Amino acid sequence: MSFFKRYQKIIKDVSYSLIAYALPTFALYFVVQPVIARYYSGEENGLFLTVLSIVRYLTNIFITPLATVRLLEKSRCIANNKLDEKFNYIHAIVTIIGILLTGIIVFSYSDHNDFISILLSLVFLVLLFFHDYYYILFRVNIDFKKITIDNALIVLGFFVGLGLFTFFHYWQFVFITGYLAGSIYVFVQARKALQIGKIHRIKTPEINKKYYELSVTSALGYSITYCDKLLIYPVLGGNNVSIYNAAGVVSKVISVISIPVRNVLLSYIVDKDKIEIGRKPYRRIIALTPVVMALLVFVFSWIGVILCKYLYPMFYDEAVKFIPMIVGAIVIKTTYGIVNLILLQFAKTSLQTIISIIRLVIYLALVFVFTYALHMGLWGFCWSTILTASVCFAIIIILAKRHVKIKEQI
Repeated sequence: MSFFKRYQKIIKDVSYSLIAYALPTFALYFVVQPVIARYYSGEENGLFLTVLSIVRYLTNIFITPLATVRLLEKSRCIANNKLDEKFNYIHAIVTIIGILLTGIIVFSYSDHNDFISILLSLVFLVLLFFHDYYYILFRVNIDFKKITIDNALIVLGFFVGLGLFTFFHYWQFVFITGYLAGSIYVFVQARKALQIGKIHRIKTPEINKKYYELSVTSALGYSITYCDKLLIYPVLGGNNVSIYNAAGVVSKVISVISIPVRNVLLSYIVDKDKIEIGRKPYRRIIALTPVVMALLVFVFSWIGVILCKYLYPMFYDEAVKFIPMIVGAIVIKTTYGIVNLILLQFAKTSLQTIISIIRLVIYLALVFVFTYALHMGLWGFCWSTILTASVCFAIIIILAKRHVKIKEQI
């Protein structure tokens, strides 16, 4: 049996996943954000990026963990379809919480008189919460073709929203039209799973515990991903947020490759009882990983300079010097994020929380030292990010090794 025939379905799923993730990612980071940056001043663009980070951060706290638990509980939900009603109920509750938190936070960051902008941000949040949870049913059924269609519709919506943005100058229109298109498709495909029954009869303390632990983990883990902008904006101003974002534009190219692969691996690894690998392949992986990582940093730094120059020419002169360090941090985080799938499946969920706490404490301590004590500006955030990523990389590799069985090959 040839390699292609043996792994035909996995290869097809990875291909669909790559296309599905690439479509909105390229549209957002290489078309939408650069266009918005040309219409806004550096300060206005920085505020847009900060509010967008707030909405996405809350989504990763409340919705992504819920979707992950639903995926991990796939077999139980198949055996008892009433569990879907429990998940729907949790989704409704956290959506209300998300609206309240977003309203308060965005109000504090934005012009207090711009109620239209705040209201549009809340509409965007509701659509994103709905879409990013219920699309998980496509991954539950391992139907990456529908995920591709879904993301293509989101991209079409983005471009419609860009047209509205050029007239009204409200960036939220781009995301509202995009996720409205995706949500309509998800609703049509997953409408049977949307009902909420008599929740009080469904007792699932273990699901609640797992969701709570993953939510706390996401809040801590994504705090570095999104809170850099939330910290930079009040400390260094919106223009520095714009510069930092321009310097990190190549990170989205890396995520186009890594996140779809990670999603497919997680979809398949949930059915595995153990991870086994031969000693020779294991040694090759250990030897080649640092070489590949160094090569990726060099290649993507070069790509990042080109992208920054053409997409963000107004920020290029300031942003270019930060690119290699930002790329290095992204490559390290991407590598340990893939390895972390082993811990997510085979280790206790609480371990994710512990790792995230360690990561956040180290990051905040370094930010305080480099940015507040030594006044290093954006360099302080860059050094904090790459050093934190390096420490977490070492921790996760050591912990994951305990769950991998090394086989002696004959």
